[in-house]
Amino acid sequence: MINQNITIEKNMTAYNLIVGEYIDQYYEKERVYFTWLKNGMSGETISWEKGDVLYVDSLSCKATNINRADMTGILTVIKERFPGLIKRIVVPEDFKCYQ
Repeated sequence: MINQNITIEKNMTAYNLIVGEYIDQYYEKERVYFTWLKNGMSGETISWEKGDVLYVDSLSCKATNINRADMTGILTVIKERFPGLIKRIVVPEDFKCYQ
């Protein structure tokens, strides 16, 4: 299981993230999360089932402070750095340039 604080630079933005895994206490499934530490202290957290297909539009609607361009960049780097956490990322056509 991973639990790391990473900084990534993507799309002219630096993202300070905590990326980790945990076991869902109710369904006993492996889940993954990231928290975008804005200003280094706290921020929006997104979680999903490990190895899931992620839809940027859907996740961006749930995350009030993360837009689609940022969500695309963050998920793309997480998928590259930690193979197996995300099966595939479905990105709207006009946001594919942020991958």
